[in-house]
Amino acid sequence: MSRQYRRLTANERQYLIENYQDDPRVIAQIADYLQLEPNKILDHARYMKLRAGSSRHAWSKAELELLDDLAETLPLKLLVTFWNRQAQKEGRPIRSLRSLEKKLLERGHSLKPDGGYLSVPAVSKLLNRSQSWIKSLISNKKLRAIKDSDYWLIKPQWLRSFVFHHPFEATERLDREQFADLLLTIGDRL
Repeated sequence: MSRQYRRLTANERQYLIENYQDDPRVIAQIADYLQLEPNKILDHARYMKLRAGSSRHAWSKAELELLDDLAETLPLKLLVTFWNRQAQKEGRPIRSLRSLEKKLLERGHSLKPDGGYLSVPAVSKLLNRSQSWIKSLISNKKLRAIKDSDYWLIKPQWLRSFVFHHPFEATERLDREQFADLLLTIGDRL
């Protein structure tokens, strides 16, 4: 039977390296707790990839506020272009279209149709369904879409057609506010 090992969290590793690297008593206690040899503890701590707080891709509060402001005025592709141009000037990390889209959806923004098209994540947010469910509709030809470099795009009128032909499937998970957002999005381009 193999032994089960516990792992230090990123914060525990960082704290251990900064404060107790030269204290054999503390290292021995941690080794006992983790069921590791004392001489392996610092290696375990030092070579495990730190994830918390050290990522250059972490979002700052100022970035999130700027993103919220831009989301209210710009469609996604323009937002990405503007964001990355400003990021280069200010020395911030450049973000991909998918990264910005994901963060906008996490923060509760409904994305404006970009160039007349909605993405799968935007449609999944509108219908309160998973992205895999939306992709299954596309593969089963219930929802029309085009593929642009491995990225599915859906016109609002195609989504409207799906909603009118499959009203129960399209709206069963929506509350009134979400239904209103859906109607505004698909009714925008009548």
